[in-house]
Amino acid sequence: MVFAIRLYPSLRSDEMDKLGCLLFVLLFSSLVADGQSSDCSKSSLKNCYFVPEENTYKHGSDITYACEKGYKRREEGWWGTSKCVNGTWSPEPVCIDENECFAPDVPNAETRQLETGKVLIECEAGYEIDTSITSIIITCKDGEWSTGSCKKSATACGAPAFVSDAVIIHKYQDTFGDKKAVEYKCKDSYTLEGSMKSVCEDGKWSSPPNCLKLIEPTPAPRPVQPKPAADDTTGDGHFVFSRHDRSLKNMASL
Repeated sequence: MVFAIRLYPSLRSDEMDKLGCLLFVLLFSSLVADGQSSDCSKSSLKNCYFVPEENTYKHGSDITYACEKGYKRREEGWWGTSKCVNGTWSPEPVCIDENECFAPDVPNAETRQLETGKVLIECEAGYEIDTSITSIIITCKDGEWSTGSCKKSATACGAPAFVSDAVIIHKYQDTFGDKKAVEYKCKDSYTLEGSMKSVCEDGKWSSPPNCLKLIEPTPAPRPVQPKPAADDTTGDGHFVFSRHDRSLKNMASL
């Protein structure tokens, strides 16, 4: 789409700015619309067969595919599906040599590729290589990985102790490595007693804290105002002389 812009010298600067913003929005919308209509190519599908079979596929089209003899899908399973999204297949259909290995899945571990067909195992915190059945490096042979295994460390701890009226400021785990710590936080209106942290030490957690409910102070009693004698006030609250006071006043006037 091509825009022809005619400049009007009489337009003020703020009007020109608004016109420029409008043209930018129109151009951006046009580019997005054009991108959404991009087709996907048949030529990008290697070492696989698929249905329906066409030379190009419209945006939003779906295919089902399987791999040719001697190849296998990069993901598990012998068949898969993919969608054309803005000229790209999602997920991308990939067929690899059947003698290659899928990415290894070793429970409680991360893996790092060293070279083709060799992967380093890095056990998660609280786990260690099970040397009785595996080594730290596993290899791919005939499409299969050698055994990789991580076992729980003897110095690791399980989940930390539950504390009533508290939460743990740490993502949930059921295994923690030695010397790892978690922090407790009491809910509102409670105060923490003891150390806020519990540490895993040789397979055991240090003592967790307690959360004690705050005791609100009892308000002090309000002072009681003394009431005047019955004959010291009138009905409307004004003070008057008692009989004793009037006698003293009369004696003073003699």
